[in-house]
Amino acid sequence: MLERLRRAAPTRWRIDVIGLARRARAQPTSIAVQRLADAAGVSRQHLTRVFQQAIGVSPKRYCRLARFQAGLVYAGAGPGVRWAEVATELGYADQSHMIAEFRELSGLSPEALATQQWFHPFILDARARRTQRVQP
Repeated sequence: MLERLRRAAPTRWRIDVIGLARRARAQPTSIAVQRLADAAGVSRQHLTRVFQQAIGVSPKRYCRLARFQAGLVYAGAGPGVRWAEVATELGYADQSHMIAEFRELSGLSPEALATQQWFHPFILDARARRTQRVQP
């Protein structure tokens, strides 16, 4: 998706799709499609059409993936994670909603991702980001 954005001509759309995608990744726990549409000054439907053309997925799917990726930081922490607190912090309605989304997007529950050795490229990326944040 990111490669597709890099190749796309920014002037093709009147909406800063790249900026909106960055905003979704920077604020994965609080961003919503309506907030992105409001920021762009367009309707949800128009944003969805343009976003889908530019990135290849709907803005809702992109926001869900960004929140899932933020949750992988916790999945990379190992056992003992308090998943109910993580669900609240990430903006899920409840823990079961978070677990269902993790299963849909990765095929595994958060606990399975945290306690077993699974390869998932997003987990590697999340661990690298966590390490970068910890370093002074």
